[in-house]
Amino acid sequence: ITMLFLLWSASKSVWGFMKGLNSVFDIQEVKGTIILRLYAVFYTLIFLLLIAFLLIILVFGNHIYDYILKIYPILSPIISILFRTRRIYSFLILTGFFVLLYTHIPRMKLKIRTQFPGAFFAAFSWSLYSFIFSVYVYYFSDYTRLYGGLGTVLIFFLWLYMLMYL
Repeated sequence: ITMLFLLWSASKSVWGFMKGLNSVFDIQEVKGTIILRLYAVFYTLIFLLLIAFLLIILVFGNHIYDYILKIYPILSPIISILFRTRRIYSFLILTGFFVLLYTHIPRMKLKIRTQFPGAFFAAFSWSLYSFIFSVYVYYFSDYTRLYGGLGTVLIFFLWLYMLMYL
């Protein structure tokens, strides 16, 4: 029940985003509040899964790469190629996600090519910040000694907080 309440509460920001996009295009919403909130919950769930994936791959990717190489050194060529290109496919996934958000959330038919520049800029900014943050986590941060397990949560929320401004 707690997870459902958390998801329902978190979807309020997506609901606000939906209302904001509709107001940008001067659209009056005709769907009921409950239906809109269910759409917002669905988008929030997808967004949370995307954030978890990107946090693991982009921010902690170097640590994961080092760990996998210690355990399975024979997989070095394959793992090396995957981790060198992780920024490219993460960027493409982000761009696709933002294009889908910008074209499907407003209650009007929008063309992908008109929404692509904004989605590209959002994905580029997100990827750039995640890269800078991953460099910090890998080289400069020794938060586990100072904060223990709480340090991971602290770093995660700091990453999310900074991405909110993009």
